[in-house]
Amino acid sequence: MLKQHKIMFFCAFLFLFLSILPVVHARRGSNFETDRDGRIIRGRFIGGSAPIVSPEVLPDKRVIFRLRAPNAAQVRVTGEILPSQNDGTMTRDENGVWLVTIGPLEPDVYGYSFNIDGVTISDPSNGWVFASVRSSSQSGVFVPGQGAEFLEVKDVPHGDVRIVYFKAESVDKVCRMRIYLPPGYDSGKERYPVLYLTHGAPEDDTSWTDIGMANIIMDNLIAQGKAKPMIIVMPSYHGLAPNASPARVQENYPYFAKSFALDIMPFIEKNYRVIEAPEGRAFGGLSPPDVVPDAIIPVLNKIGYWLCTSNGLRAARMEYYDRQYPGVLDDPVNTKRVKLLMGDGSDAMTYTESQYMAGEFKRRGYDVTYYETNGTHSWRWFRRYLNELAPKLFR
Repeated sequence: MLKQHKIMFFCAFLFLFLSILPVVHARRGSNFETDRDGRIIRGRFIGGSAPIVSPEVLPDKRVIFRLRAPNAAQVRVTGEILPSQNDGTMTRDENGVWLVTIGPLEPDVYGYSFNIDGVTISDPSNGWVFASVRSSSQSGVFVPGQGAEFLEVKDVPHGDVRIVYFKAESVDKVCRMRIYLPPGYDSGKERYPVLYLTHGAPEDDTSWTDIGMANIIMDNLIAQGKAKPMIIVMPSYHGLAPNASPARVQENYPYFAKSFALDIMPFIEKNYRVIEAPEGRAFGGLSPPDVVPDAIIPVLNKIGYWLCTSNGLRAARMEYYDRQYPGVLDDPVNTKRVKLLMGDGSDAMTYTESQYMAGEFKRRGYDVTYYETNGTHSWRWFRRYLNELAPKLFR
């Protein structure tokens, strides 16, 4: 009988212990404050610092930046966000939060970073980080308003951006690209023209969507009837040359040129409904100046449009292409068919090359559209060139 009582007592104790264990565990393990119905109150982490908002865009188009760094001696905002008269110096409040107000700014998307005692970081309170092969220290902020409507996400039909991996046999690599498919692609059967769009030296295949907002720009242009629905293929030319570091990016150019002709274009035409003719193909992008012509000139007979978003050619490089591909650039079939669409700014480091290229191709008989701004060589202007020139494709 005594043994039975002991067993019953042990079972009762075990049941009581197990029933209160979840309560004890929840009380000890939870660091989130909850409301009366048990829902977590967002941003109320018990024992931690109060959350901060950065960046904060004000109605008058000024932007407040904040950074919690109580032990820092000096903090500055850097990047294209800064007007020329402002050095970005931030001040620290009694809670160890540094802040500065910039602007008012022209409506646009701006990149910026924080420099903390000589170390540059992205904004830890801002999830929009500009991806880069060499660095990811820039964050983005959108100041809405007149002149930047083409960058707004609107209530229009939206295309898809897909991440695609493929085997590039010519360079023996598994490569990645982003592909924009216009609204209605999956539900239809028609074939679309395709724009092959390259990134700049420090970036990769994510850049034209994550920084350049190409998909948003195209959604808006297509919805307004300004641009033809098109597929945009955004490959990366990094990592193709054996043992090449990001600092030696130019070593990838010949590998990319080969892979574009032998891998990328055939892959797209096999797997997507594209127009397999020169009038349905465009190729282009931004700096560095050699990667685009390196890839396009060997297959110029297959291309109808050449797009330059702040890049051009030097005279010496033109002479090189004339020697390497004799007769191609002067072939009357090419000069009559290929349309050159260019955009650049008078303050851009590529301006001289753009001016030379536009003039030289006009002299050779090409149809050249040149859109000039007072801009610099930066994403603020690359987006505008795409918005301005994409409506002229496939017309």
